[in-house]
Amino acid sequence: MAWDVRIVVTSTNPTKVEATRIAAEEVLGTEVEIETVEVVSGVSEMPMSKEECRRGARVRVENGLRLFPGSITVGHEGGVVEVHGDWYLFGATYASDGRRHSWGGETLVYMPMEIVERLKGGLVELGDVIDELTRESGTKRRGGAIAYLSKNRITRQELFVLPAKQALVRWLI
Repeated sequence: MAWDVRIVVTSTNPTKVEATRIAAEEVLGTEVEIETVEVVSGVSEMPMSKEECRRGARVRVENGLRLFPGSITVGHEGGVVEVHGDWYLFGATYASDGRRHSWGGETLVYMPMEIVERLKGGLVELGDVIDELTRESGTKRRGGAIAYLSKNRITRQELFVLPAKQALVRWLI
């Protein structure tokens, strides 16, 4: 089935944009037009709960739909969450065209407590901590925390592809 589809990604972060493009083309079975827009999430710079991450992804999409009504709009929001006393890198993906909506799978990757402690005050974002640990700048626009934690065995882009695919299945049904 061929589609003529415009996908709006509510971020200009290259890893999120490319992951969404890959997911959309694989799920929808056609090349897609990608628009990017930087919108506010309505949540803290470093979300610290599943609810806050989900709210951030949904608000990003709602804000994107105001600018691109009727387009399939995808929002990704990352943060850290506590699960049974351990802390995890967490991500939520939400997609909507204003009529239909869907969530994609939620990522959980173990986070060392020394990193979590630096985030708890809400004064620093995970990307800044990873920049300091790697002595690089702008890591969240490339490998991000997952590259650091997995010793580059998992890419940030990979983390966003599967949840985007899961969310976009809604447009096949």
